[in-house]
Amino acid sequence: MAFQTTVSGLLQTYVDKIVRISQRRVQETVEWVGKEVASVLAEVAKEGYFSSEFIYSGSYIEKLAVYIPEEFDLMVPIECGKGFKTEKTLHSDVKYRLIFPKGNRKDSKWEIQSFFLHAEKVMEVFEEQVISATLNRDIDIYHRRPCAAAVCVTVKHGWERVNVDLVPFVKNPFKEWPIAWPRKDAPWPSQAKILEIKKAGIDLVAKTMWRPSFSAIERIILEDIDADGGHRKDGLKILKTVLQSSWERVEKALCSYHLKTILFWTCEKHPDPSEWATLEDSLNLLVDELIRGLEQCFIPHYFLPDENLFEDTGHLNVLLEEVKQLRKDPVSYLKIETILNNRVGEKLTSLIPDVWSEARFTTEEMQLWVSEDSLVEYLTQNPI
Repeated sequence: MAFQTTVSGLLQTYVDKIVRISQRRVQETVEWVGKEVASVLAEVAKEGYFSSEFIYSGSYIEKLAVYIPEEFDLMVPIECGKGFKTEKTLHSDVKYRLIFPKGNRKDSKWEIQSFFLHAEKVMEVFEEQVISATLNRDIDIYHRRPCAAAVCVTVKHGWERVNVDLVPFVKNPFKEWPIAWPRKDAPWPSQAKILEIKKAGIDLVAKTMWRPSFSAIERIILEDIDADGGHRKDGLKILKTVLQSSWERVEKALCSYHLKTILFWTCEKHPDPSEWATLEDSLNLLVDELIRGLEQCFIPHYFLPDENLFEDTGHLNVLLEEVKQLRKDPVSYLKIETILNNRVGEKLTSLIPDVWSEARFTTEEMQLWVSEDSLVEYLTQNPI
């Protein structure tokens, strides 16, 4: 079996054989999940509080996913009229109140208290209506975590199970651009992209208070981020694969949103397309920025840079050493040559992601998950 022997070539083979997932499988899952959710939301919408429409969000829509779909984020518009006044809460730039316009108060279905649309009340109503709409359906629902902005359901399709976070939101209620972004003289993203982002606006999601959601504008940034031939997304996917297969066992302080934020900051600091021309260079740029964040115990939110995304900074040293090992020798750290030279044959190697994705099944007494790592390990120990 002949593989490219440059670092970038080996990394690209790793992406192609191990990281990249079947878009066909993603689309199939999107379709049956969407059908089930649409049916539930059609029932919810009859009460007039929420729309039956929804918007896909998250890594599968951004094409940053590294595993066959097991979870989706779906944004559900709140039917509450227009013309709201937004008001920041005391001592916070990220928490808002929504004040009903005078003409809408008496006509609103919402229970109005002090003229505010209360975030907690919205989530209570949404959870109650989703529970009611899922009765007598093959859908499990989980009680909402305190302060969570989503109601989580598990949609079933044969042996497949997909968790779906349903997130109610108010579409861009701001009369003016509400945040100090883009930064003055920032070379990235382009002015055309910034105009597109500002036109889309920033939405609000319901927690204890209303908080900004950046999922829509993040999707706009990511949709053509590698149009110049760069390898930004593939570099990020490698990090996400390592995170989910290894680093989460070492330290749970890091999550995929940290890595996406690292990508945004790195792009702003390195706007020259030539710096992203190879996969090796792209991965190194991202890893260097991640190392900086771990050393400082600080990864600033890309749009709200005063906010540290690390909730717990007390246990990052072990993770930092792991990331440094990846930076020192990515080929050895990822065990690329071991994986790709295990004599399973090129055809079987190319099938590993699909075999792994099919290898989850349920019986009455147990569930068995066969991970991609264990499949590769088995084939390595039992060459054919």
